[in-house]
Amino acid sequence: HNWALFTGAAGEAQGLRLVRYAGLAGLFLLGLAAGRANLPGRLAENRDWLWRMALVLLAVGLAMEAARRTGTVLTPGGVLLENGDEFVGIAYVVLVALWLDGPRGARVRGWLAPLGAMALTGYLMGGLLGQGVFYGWGLDQIGRHGTLTVIAISAAIFGVLIVFAHLWMARYRHGPWEWLWRSLTRLQVAPLRR
Repeated sequence: HNWALFTGAAGEAQGLRLVRYAGLAGLFLLGLAAGRANLPGRLAENRDWLWRMALVLLAVGLAMEAARRTGTVLTPGGVLLENGDEFVGIAYVVLVALWLDGPRGARVRGWLAPLGAMALTGYLMGGLLGQGVFYGWGLDQIGRHGTLTVIAISAAIFGVLIVFAHLWMARYRHGPWEWLWRSLTRLQVAPLRR
């Protein structure tokens, strides 16, 4: 569907782009509301409701995606089906959060914690490494591999980030970009070493 943004008629592409931006704004507002309601901190007390909500969102989102893939997205009102992937994405986030909050997720939580403590650095480094692999200024691999290979490359980049985060956070209080951000906002050099 993103290909339509570049190959479709100009008006059609603009309409799809507008819907995509509206969907992103909606996701931002949902995340803001979830944070303000402290949903991440209250997973256990809302567990049953969240499971039901995630399964409904997953079913609705997959149905919307199936309808979109049949071509109904270009019919009047069909453009609303463009947002099925957001429903699926929210369902995935909720299901993963519920799993991580349970007893089986404790080991994985410990494994991911250092990268979570330096999320800005992880985000920036992940983007830089991904661009270095796929963009023309790097290895220029975009469009040269199938989906599974791209997923494997992405998983490898994520693995590198986790190893880096464990090594870094064993010695320092903050990630490098978190330290810079903290120093700039406070207008004084923040302590870095543990």
